[in-house]
Amino acid sequence: MFVNPLSDTQIAESVLLSAEEYASGWTINRSVPMDVVLDRRIAASVPGCAASLDIVFEGDLRPAAVSHRWFFGPSGRPALLSQYVVVLGSDTAAEAMFDATLDPAFNSDCYPQYVELLGVGSTPYCCDEDPFAVPLSGQPIISSDKRGADDIAYRTNSGSWTDSDGTVHGPETFNTVMVRVGRIITVIETITTDEFGREYVDDAQFHAAIEAAVLRAKSALAGGVD
Repeated sequence: MFVNPLSDTQIAESVLLSAEEYASGWTINRSVPMDVVLDRRIAASVPGCAASLDIVFEGDLRPAAVSHRWFFGPSGRPALLSQYVVVLGSDTAAEAMFDATLDPAFNSDCYPQYVELLGVGSTPYCCDEDPFAVPLSGQPIISSDKRGADDIAYRTNSGSWTDSDGTVHGPETFNTVMVRVGRIITVIETITTDEFGREYVDDAQFHAAIEAAVLRAKSALAGGVD
């Protein structure tokens, strides 16, 4: 019987992308204090989240190791985007989590309300210390091309953000992907169009980042480490 020499925490951390894997010209931002969370305590106050509460959100009834990373855009093009990784106890638990996020009720009656509640009391700035929601807003789109993963779902949405000087940027267009490899799930977001309508990260770079994360997940589950 195979025993992975890596702890689940080590597995989660090893799935995080390097800046070069994420997109050309981007850097890892280690100074941002925001956690990226699926907070069960907040979700428990949303009636529409009852069905997914102990399947999707972090808590004692869904034990898992989690990690996240922030990436900052190239010079002169501000953007701050995240990758989230969760390592669950089994493939079955990860599959259940993935499937629960596809439920129309999760996307209409749970997650939008969760994101709103998580932001209550937060400052309007991009980089305060308040926790940030895992980027799962928007209706999921299933692709037949899984990029080597077991499951994959994309989301597209738009939004604006306020920098520390009070300047509002946007609207901008974002793509997010949720990928499952065995008992690992990672969520990666990217910006496709900036506030001036210019292409930012193209599909080729985004797909390359997905494939890099899939390879990292498979390696980690086999006991390898980057």
